[in-house]
Amino acid sequence: MLLKTVDINETLAKDVFQQRLKTLNARVKFPEDAVRLALLKSDPSHAEFADSKHESSILSLKYSMVNTAVPLKWNWHLSPLNNAQFYREVCMNSVSTAGGLRDQVSFLIE
Repeated sequence: MLLKTVDINETLAKDVFQQRLKTLNARVKFPEDAVRLALLKSDPSHAEFADSKHESSILSLKYSMVNTAVPLKWNWHLSPLNNAQFYREVCMNSVSTAGGLRDQVSFLIE
């Protein structure tokens, strides 16, 4: 069982995202927008740690998709963070969010 308090964050380039989607779900063509929405908003229906020979762990999850009988398979590549890295990520995320909000406010004012 995956805890509800787990937050997973991974930044991927578009081509890496598309390649991972095609590799893990070779028999089914899921729309990319639906996949992004499922990864952001849905809770996984199945979770397990995959064997990995890399220094990072791989968390294999399956998400149920709307209007399909086949679940979406997705691997999250996890790596440990020390305190400095964690707070740097929090700071960078906050700055990015603030920048996005600034752009939205200026757009709404115009």
